[in-house]
Amino acid sequence: MKRLFNRRIGAYLFDLGLLLLAFMFFDLFSFKEKSPEVLSLTSYINELGNYYKQINTKNILIILLNILYTSFYFVIWPYFHNGQTLGKKIFKIRVKMMGGRELTLKSLLIRSLITSGLFYYLGLLLGLFISVNYFILISIFGLIQMFLLIICLIMVITRKDQRGIHDILAHTRVMIAG
Repeated sequence: MKRLFNRRIGAYLFDLGLLLLAFMFFDLFSFKEKSPEVLSLTSYINELGNYYKQINTKNILIILLNILYTSFYFVIWPYFHNGQTLGKKIFKIRVKMMGGRELTLKSLLIRSLITSGLFYYLGLLLGLFISVNYFILISIFGLIQMFLLIICLIMVITRKDQRGIHDILAHTRVMIAG
Protein backbone atom coordinates (compact mmCIF):
# COMPACT_ATOMS: atom_id res chain seq x y z
CA MET A 1 0.00 0.00 0.00
CA LYS A 2 2.80 2.43 0.87
CA ARG A 3 4.40 1.64 -2.49
CA LEU A 4 1.22 2.68 -4.33
CA PHE A 5 0.96 5.87 -2.28
CA ASN A 6 4.56 6.82 -3.08
CA ARG A 7 3.92 6.20 -6.76
CA ARG A 8 0.75 8.31 -6.66
CA ILE A 9 2.59 11.22 -5.03
CA GLY A 10 5.50 10.91 -7.46
CA ALA A 11 3.19 10.82 -10.48
CA TYR A 12 1.14 13.75 -9.19
CA LEU A 13 4.23 15.88 -8.59
CA PHE A 14 5.60 15.00 -12.04
CA ASP A 15 2.28 15.88 -13.71
CA LEU A 16 1.99 19.06 -11.67
CA GLY A 17 5.49 20.06 -12.80
CA LEU A 18 4.52 19.57 -16.46
CA LEU A 19 1.36 21.61 -15.88
CA LEU A 20 3.31 24.44 -14.25
CA LEU A 21 5.83 24.48 -17.10
CA ALA A 22 2.98 24.88 -19.59
CA PHE A 23 1.41 27.63 -17.48
CA MET A 24 4.75 29.45 -17.26
CA PHE A 25 5.00 29.25 -21.06
CA PHE A 26 1.48 30.65 -21.47
CA ASP A 27 2.25 33.36 -18.90
CA LEU A 28 5.07 34.71 -21.09
CA PHE A 29 2.33 36.27 -23.21
CA SER A 30 0.28 37.70 -20.37
CA PHE A 31 -0.29 41.34 -19.50
CA LYS A 32 1.73 42.67 -16.54
CA GLU A 33 1.48 45.98 -14.69
CA LYS A 34 2.19 47.40 -11.23
CA SER A 35 -0.28 46.96 -8.39
CA PRO A 36 -2.21 50.11 -7.39
CA GLU A 37 -1.36 51.85 -4.10
CA VAL A 38 -4.32 52.23 -1.71
CA LEU A 39 -4.67 52.95 1.99
CA SER A 40 -7.63 51.18 3.63
CA LEU A 41 -8.10 47.40 3.69
CA THR A 42 -11.56 47.62 2.11
CA SER A 43 -10.43 49.83 -0.74
CA TYR A 44 -7.30 47.69 -1.14
CA ILE A 45 -9.41 44.52 -1.55
CA ASN A 46 -11.75 46.32 -3.98
CA GLU A 47 -8.83 47.70 -6.00
CA LEU A 48 -7.08 44.34 -5.95
CA GLY A 49 -10.25 42.67 -7.22
CA ASN A 50 -10.53 45.23 -10.01
CA TYR A 51 -6.84 44.84 -10.81
CA TYR A 52 -6.99 41.02 -11.05
CA LYS A 53 -10.21 41.18 -13.06
CA GLN A 54 -8.64 43.67 -15.47
CA ILE A 55 -5.54 41.50 -15.92
CA ASN A 56 -7.52 38.28 -16.31
CA THR A 57 -9.95 39.93 -18.73
CA LYS A 58 -6.98 40.91 -20.90
CA ASN A 59 -5.53 37.42 -20.43
CA ILE A 60 -8.71 35.43 -20.96
CA LEU A 61 -6.97 33.54 -23.76
CA ILE A 62 -4.25 32.44 -21.30
CA ILE A 63 -6.90 31.20 -18.84
CA LEU A 64 -8.69 29.34 -21.62
CA LEU A 65 -5.39 27.78 -22.77
CA ASN A 66 -4.68 26.68 -19.18
CA ILE A 67 -8.15 25.10 -18.95
CA LEU A 68 -7.77 23.39 -22.33
CA TYR A 69 -4.28 22.11 -21.56
CA THR A 70 -5.30 20.87 -18.11
CA SER A 71 -8.43 19.20 -19.52
CA PHE A 72 -6.45 17.59 -22.31
CA TYR A 73 -3.69 16.35 -20.02
CA PHE A 74 -5.83 15.05 -17.13
CA VAL A 75 -9.03 14.06 -18.97
CA ILE A 76 -8.53 13.40 -22.70
CA TRP A 77 -4.99 11.94 -22.59
CA PRO A 78 -5.70 9.34 -19.86
CA TYR A 79 -8.98 8.42 -21.54
CA PHE A 80 -7.06 7.29 -24.63
CA HIS A 81 -3.98 6.00 -22.76
CA ASN A 82 -5.27 3.34 -20.38
CA GLY A 83 -5.97 5.77 -17.51
CA GLN A 84 -2.44 7.15 -17.46
CA THR A 85 -0.89 10.59 -17.65
CA LEU A 86 2.83 10.72 -18.40
CA GLY A 87 3.55 10.82 -14.67
CA LYS A 88 1.36 7.79 -14.01
CA LYS A 89 3.03 5.94 -16.88
CA ILE A 90 6.52 6.68 -15.50
CA PHE A 91 5.47 5.56 -12.01
CA LYS A 92 3.61 2.54 -13.45
CA ILE A 93 0.16 3.32 -12.06
CA ARG A 94 -3.18 4.01 -13.70
CA VAL A 95 -6.73 5.11 -13.00
CA LYS A 96 -9.40 2.47 -13.32
CA MET A 97 -13.17 2.51 -12.83
CA MET A 98 -14.59 0.57 -9.89
CA GLY A 99 -16.40 -2.61 -10.86
CA GLY A 100 -14.29 -3.16 -13.97
CA ARG A 101 -16.28 -0.72 -16.13
CA GLU A 102 -14.66 1.29 -18.92
CA LEU A 103 -13.07 4.58 -17.86
CA THR A 104 -15.31 7.53 -18.79
CA LEU A 105 -14.58 11.13 -19.70
CA LYS A 106 -17.05 12.16 -16.98
CA SER A 107 -15.09 10.27 -14.32
CA LEU A 108 -11.81 11.76 -15.46
CA LEU A 109 -13.37 15.24 -15.52
CA ILE A 110 -14.65 14.87 -11.94
CA ARG A 111 -11.19 13.74 -10.78
CA SER A 112 -9.56 16.60 -12.66
CA LEU A 113 -11.86 19.26 -11.25
CA ILE A 114 -10.73 18.29 -7.77
CA THR A 115 -7.04 17.47 -8.23
CA SER A 116 -5.69 19.53 -11.14
CA GLY A 117 -6.87 23.06 -10.42
CA LEU A 118 -9.66 23.08 -13.01
CA PHE A 119 -12.16 24.13 -10.36
CA TYR A 120 -10.04 27.21 -9.60
CA TYR A 121 -9.63 28.12 -13.27
CA LEU A 122 -13.37 27.84 -13.80
CA GLY A 123 -13.76 30.25 -10.86
CA LEU A 124 -11.40 32.69 -12.60
CA LEU A 125 -13.60 32.56 -15.70
CA LEU A 126 -16.88 32.79 -13.78
CA GLY A 127 -15.66 35.90 -11.96
CA LEU A 128 -15.12 37.70 -15.24
CA PHE A 129 -18.81 37.45 -16.06
CA ILE A 130 -20.56 38.09 -12.75
CA SER A 131 -20.65 41.22 -10.67
CA VAL A 132 -18.82 40.36 -7.43
CA ASN A 133 -15.48 41.34 -5.96
CA TYR A 134 -13.14 39.33 -8.17
CA PHE A 135 -10.40 39.02 -5.53
CA ILE A 136 -12.80 37.58 -2.96
CA LEU A 137 -14.35 35.18 -5.49
CA ILE A 138 -11.05 33.79 -6.75
CA SER A 139 -9.76 33.58 -3.18
CA ILE A 140 -12.80 31.48 -2.23
CA PHE A 141 -12.33 29.23 -5.27
CA GLY A 142 -8.62 28.90 -4.45
CA LEU A 143 -9.31 28.00 -0.81
CA ILE A 144 -11.94 25.43 -1.82
CA GLN A 145 -9.49 23.92 -4.33
CA MET A 146 -6.77 23.74 -1.68
CA PHE A 147 -9.18 22.29 0.90
CA LEU A 148 -10.26 19.57 -1.55
CA LEU A 149 -6.63 18.67 -2.27
CA ILE A 150 -5.83 18.43 1.43
CA ILE A 151 -8.90 16.25 2.03
CA CYS A 152 -7.85 14.02 -0.88
CA LEU A 153 -4.35 13.67 0.50
CA ILE A 154 -5.60 12.83 3.99
CA MET A 155 -8.04 10.27 2.59
CA VAL A 156 -5.41 8.63 0.38
CA ILE A 157 -3.03 8.41 3.35
CA THR A 158 -5.56 7.14 5.91
CA ARG A 159 -8.04 4.98 3.99
CA LYS A 160 -7.25 1.32 3.52
CA ASP A 161 -8.29 1.46 -0.16
CA GLN A 162 -6.31 4.72 -0.66
CA ARG A 163 -9.20 6.41 -2.43
CA GLY A 164 -9.61 10.15 -2.11
CA ILE A 165 -12.78 12.18 -2.50
CA HIS A 166 -11.95 12.54 -6.20
CA ASP A 167 -11.88 8.73 -6.56
CA ILE A 168 -15.09 8.26 -4.58
CA LEU A 169 -17.04 10.88 -6.55
CA ALA A 170 -15.68 9.60 -9.89
CA HIS A 171 -16.08 5.89 -8.94
CA THR A 172 -12.40 5.28 -9.70
CA ARG A 173 -9.33 3.92 -8.04
CA VAL A 174 -5.62 4.12 -8.73
CA MET A 175 -3.82 0.83 -9.18
CA ILE A 176 -0.40 -0.43 -10.13
CA ALA A 177 -0.34 -0.87 -13.90
CA GLY A 178 0.66 -4.17 -15.30
